[in-house]
Amino acid sequence: MTTKLSSIIIVLFSSFIASIGQIFFKFSADFTGPIYLNYFILIGLFFYGFGGLIFLIALKDGELSVLYPVLATSYIWATLLAIYIFNDSFNTAKSISTILLIIGVGFIGKGREK
Repeated sequence: MTTKLSSIIIVLFSSFIASIGQIFFKFSADFTGPIYLNYFILIGLFFYGFGGLIFLIALKDGELSVLYPVLATSYIWATLLAIYIFNDSFNTAKSISTILLIIGVGFIGKGREK
């Protein structure tokens, strides 16, 4: 069974949604009130769970060995969102790591072709 391009696109979307959940987890970590009022955790769990459900849809027509590494793009999305939302730094080491991650995911996507 080969992985369809649409499955890879769905996983990219899934990883973006999951990274939004990660951003809300960061908001929840910075929350100073009582934990039962920390709605950031619930929002983060919603996005993270929704991303997981979308990933399940992609698995229907795709190979796990191809799609799961593509899910690692959530690190890229989370980094970019953190730079934009939290003004995190983006130094040379992070740049090189991000480029290597993109190259690695590209190789795995290319490896799906038989």
